[in-house]
Amino acid sequence: MDTILPALSDEPCRYPDLCLSLSNRLIHCLTDIVASASNSSSPTLVLSVGSGSGLLEAHLQARWAAHPEGSNLEVRGVEIRTTPPARPVNRWLPEEYCSTVRGTWELSSDLKSAGALLFVYPREPGLISRYLLAAAEKQDSLLSTVVWLGPQADWQTFEACLRDAPGFGPIQIIQDCGLVEYEMMAVIRRPSIDTLPPPS
Repeated sequence: MDTILPALSDEPCRYPDLCLSLSNRLIHCLTDIVASASNSSSPTLVLSVGSGSGLLEAHLQARWAAHPEGSNLEVRGVEIRTTPPARPVNRWLPEEYCSTVRGTWELSSDLKSAGALLFVYPREPGLISRYLLAAAEKQDSLLSTVVWLGPQADWQTFEACLRDAPGFGPIQIIQDCGLVEYEMMAVIRRPSIDTLPPPS
């Protein structure tokens, strides 16, 4: 486990064990977005599905632990379980913030507690759809925000599963979010009770 995180700059940079570019701006932007998912005094769990090396998630958790605006946030990375002699893919995120599933067909049991979902360079639109459908089927679901991060070239493949997510509002494309020019961030949110139209 690597414990000293590489320093981020204001300009997005690439790192060897992460598909996504990282920057201070990205960390700030994600913090603002997922903080809006917090609607109570209890911590909001941000579930990162397919967290890989855990570098992004470790930077998020480090910032939240050090700054007041993140004091009510906690990240948990989800990856497919590996068996010896294969090495775990996680390198950066402390074990207490990690969980595993048996395959892409299995949803994390932490979904029931998640206020936000984070998908970084996902491979399967169907995986996102399964998470969103499972959350929609639970009346007591806490999920209010979903973030997709990936290359613009992949967006056409994934747009429909976010656009058609039951119970969520329209897709927001976040500009100037601290990514390189060929990457993008898309967000969907559940309308809050205060913003729902009155019954007809």
